[in-house]
Amino acid sequence: QNSGRLSSLKVENCAASRPEDKEAILSKIGAEAEIEQFNGRLQQLLLGSKGLLAGWLDAQKLLQEVGAIAARARSRCEDRAKAAVSHEETQEASIESGDFVV
Repeated sequence: QNSGRLSSLKVENCAASRPEDKEAILSKIGAEAEIEQFNGRLQQLLLGSKGLLAGWLDAQKLLQEVGAIAARARSRCEDRAKAAVSHEETQEASIESGDFVV
C-alpha cells in the first residue's frame, strides 16, 4: 500500500506549512525539467535497489510470500484432515455393515 504511494510521490504535490515555503522549495529545485529529475532521484533514493526503503520492500515481499505459503499449507492440512475423517467414516460404516475395508 505505502510503497505504491511512495512510488508516485512528487515534490510538487507535497504540502508545506506555508504556501510561500512550498514555492521557495520548488524554486530552489528549478524549472519543470529539474523538478522531474528531482522526483526521479527521490524515487531512486527511497525505492531503488540500494535505496533507503529497499530492505523494507524486500521484507514486505518476503512476508507476502510466506503468508501465501502458510495459506497453502493450512489448506492442504485441512484437506488431509477431511480426507482422514472421510476414510475413518468409511471404515466405520464398513465394519458396521460387516464389510472390512482396509
